Amino acid sequence: DNVDVRNILVQILQEYGYHVSWAADGKSMRDLLQGNDSVTAVVLDATLPDEKSESLFLHAQKLGLPVVIISGNPAAMTFAEEGHLQLLKKPFRSQELVDALTKAISSGKPGQRTE
Repeated sequence: DNVDVRNILVQILQEYGYHVSWAADGKSMRDLLQGNDSVTAVVLDATLPDEKSESLFLHAQKLGLPVVIISGNPAAMTFAEEGHLQLLKKPFRSQELVDALTKAISSGKPGQRTE
C-alpha cells in the first residue's frame, strides 16, 4: 500500500535473484495472476487499497500459489496466525523476507507455513 516500501521490497527480492512483478491494488493483482503461469509465489501486503487481504490470499491459494502476508495490521495478523499462514510482521529485515518467501515456497501447501 506504500510505493516506497513496495520499491524497497522489489529491490530486495531482485538482489536475491527473484524476478519480481508487482501490483498496486487487488484488481491489479488479480489481473496479473490471471493466466500467468510464471508466478511462483505472492508477497501480499495486508492493506491494499481496494480489497481485503483475506480475499486476495484465498484467490492466490486457489491458484496454488505460496503466499507470504506482510503486515503490521492486528486483524490481518490474527487472520494469518489463525490460518497458520506465512506471516511476516512489520518491521522486518531483508533476510527475514527472503527466509519467509523460501519457507512459503518450500512448504508444499499453498499459503501455508511449515512449522
